[in-house]
Amino acid sequence: MIQTFTIQKATPSQNETDRMHWAKRRLVAKEWGLLLFEQITTNRITKAAGKRSLTVYRHGKRELDDGNLVGGLKQIIDEMVKLGVLVDDDPKHLSLIAHCRPLAAKANPHTSFYLEDME
Repeated sequence: MIQTFTIQKATPSQNETDRMHWAKRRLVAKEWGLLLFEQITTNRITKAAGKRSLTVYRHGKRELDDGNLVGGLKQIIDEMVKLGVLVDDDPKHLSLIAHCRPLAAKANPHTSFYLEDME
Protein backbone atom coordinates (compact mmCIF):
# COMPACT_ATOMS: atom_id res chain seq x y z
CA MET A 1 0.00 0.00 0.00
CA ILE A 2 1.32 3.43 -0.96
CA GLN A 3 0.79 6.19 1.59
CA THR A 4 0.95 9.78 0.34
CA PHE A 5 0.92 13.30 1.64
CA THR A 6 1.80 16.76 0.32
CA ILE A 7 3.40 19.72 2.03
CA GLN A 8 2.70 23.15 0.59
CA LYS A 9 6.35 24.11 0.44
CA ALA A 10 9.25 23.17 -1.82
CA THR A 11 12.19 21.44 -0.15
CA PRO A 12 15.36 23.49 0.20
CA SER A 13 18.41 22.78 -1.94
CA GLN A 14 21.65 21.56 -0.40
CA ASN A 15 23.25 24.86 -1.44
CA GLU A 16 20.64 26.73 0.62
CA THR A 17 21.11 24.61 3.72
CA ASP A 18 24.92 24.60 3.45
CA ARG A 19 24.97 28.42 3.45
CA MET A 20 22.76 28.69 6.55
CA HIS A 21 24.06 29.32 10.04
CA TRP A 22 23.66 26.15 12.13
CA ALA A 23 20.92 27.78 14.26
CA LYS A 24 18.91 28.76 11.17
CA ARG A 25 19.39 25.24 9.74
CA ARG A 26 18.02 23.80 13.00
CA LEU A 27 14.95 26.09 12.78
CA VAL A 28 14.32 24.98 9.21
CA ALA A 29 14.52 21.33 10.31
CA LYS A 30 12.07 22.00 13.17
CA GLU A 31 9.68 23.75 10.78
CA TRP A 32 9.76 20.78 8.42
CA GLY A 33 9.31 18.48 11.41
CA LEU A 34 6.09 20.30 12.36
CA LEU A 35 4.82 20.28 8.77
CA LEU A 36 5.58 16.55 8.51
CA PHE A 37 3.94 15.79 11.85
CA GLU A 38 0.77 17.59 10.77
CA GLN A 39 0.54 15.71 7.47
CA ILE A 40 1.54 12.34 8.94
CA THR A 41 -1.15 12.70 11.61
CA THR A 42 -3.82 14.05 9.26
CA ASN A 43 -3.21 11.36 6.64
CA ARG A 44 -2.74 8.57 9.20
CA ILE A 45 0.64 7.53 7.87
CA THR A 46 1.70 4.33 9.64
CA LYS A 47 4.95 3.81 11.53
CA ALA A 48 7.68 1.95 9.69
CA ALA A 49 8.42 -1.65 10.62
CA GLY A 50 11.09 -2.33 8.00
CA LYS A 51 12.49 -1.05 4.74
CA ARG A 52 10.47 1.59 2.93
CA SER A 53 10.61 3.22 -0.43
CA LEU A 54 10.31 7.02 -0.31
CA THR A 55 9.59 8.87 -3.52
CA VAL A 56 9.67 12.67 -3.37
CA TYR A 57 8.36 15.04 -6.03
CA ARG A 58 9.54 18.61 -5.51
CA HIS A 59 7.56 21.27 -7.38
CA GLY A 60 9.52 24.49 -7.04
CA LYS A 61 10.16 27.76 -8.81
CA ARG A 62 13.39 26.41 -10.22
CA GLU A 63 14.65 22.95 -11.02
CA LEU A 64 17.46 21.56 -8.87
CA ASP A 65 20.26 19.29 -9.97
CA ASP A 66 20.22 15.82 -8.42
CA GLY A 67 22.92 16.56 -5.83
CA ASN A 68 21.17 19.67 -4.52
CA LEU A 69 17.82 17.91 -4.52
CA VAL A 70 18.93 14.87 -2.52
CA GLY A 71 21.23 16.89 -0.24
CA GLY A 72 18.38 19.24 0.62
CA LEU A 73 16.28 16.27 1.73
CA LYS A 74 18.74 15.16 4.43
CA GLN A 75 17.18 17.11 7.31
CA ILE A 76 13.67 16.25 6.14
CA ILE A 77 14.46 12.53 6.05
CA ASP A 78 16.05 12.82 9.51
CA GLU A 79 12.78 14.34 10.78
CA MET A 80 10.82 11.49 9.19
CA VAL A 81 13.03 9.02 11.09
CA LYS A 82 12.34 10.92 14.34
CA LEU A 83 8.60 10.71 13.63
CA GLY A 84 8.83 6.96 13.03
CA VAL A 85 7.66 6.80 9.42
CA LEU A 86 11.15 5.62 8.46
CA VAL A 87 13.23 3.21 10.55
CA ASP A 88 16.53 4.79 9.48
CA ASP A 89 18.03 6.59 6.50
CA ASP A 90 20.58 3.90 5.66
CA PRO A 91 20.23 1.77 2.48
CA LYS A 92 19.08 -1.21 4.58
CA HIS A 93 15.94 0.71 5.60
CA LEU A 94 15.36 3.31 2.88
CA SER A 95 15.14 3.33 -0.89
CA LEU A 96 15.03 6.99 -1.95
CA ILE A 97 13.87 8.36 -5.27
CA ALA A 98 13.68 12.13 -5.74
CA HIS A 99 12.40 14.15 -8.69
CA CYS A 100 12.07 17.84 -9.51
CA ARG A 101 8.98 18.84 -11.42
CA PRO A 102 8.21 22.24 -12.92
CA LEU A 103 5.35 24.19 -11.38
CA ALA A 104 2.11 24.19 -13.28
CA ALA A 105 0.80 27.59 -14.29
CA LYS A 106 -0.28 29.61 -11.23
CA ALA A 107 0.54 26.71 -8.87
CA ASN A 108 2.28 27.22 -5.53
CA PRO A 109 5.51 25.41 -4.62
CA HIS A 110 4.87 22.08 -2.90
CA THR A 111 6.43 18.69 -2.21
CA SER A 112 4.67 15.34 -2.47
CA PHE A 113 5.83 12.27 -0.55
CA TYR A 114 5.01 8.64 -1.39
CA LEU A 115 5.87 5.90 1.13
CA GLU A 116 5.66 2.18 0.40
CA ASP A 117 6.65 -0.77 2.57
CA MET A 118 9.18 -3.02 0.86
CA GLU A 119 9.16 -5.91 3.33
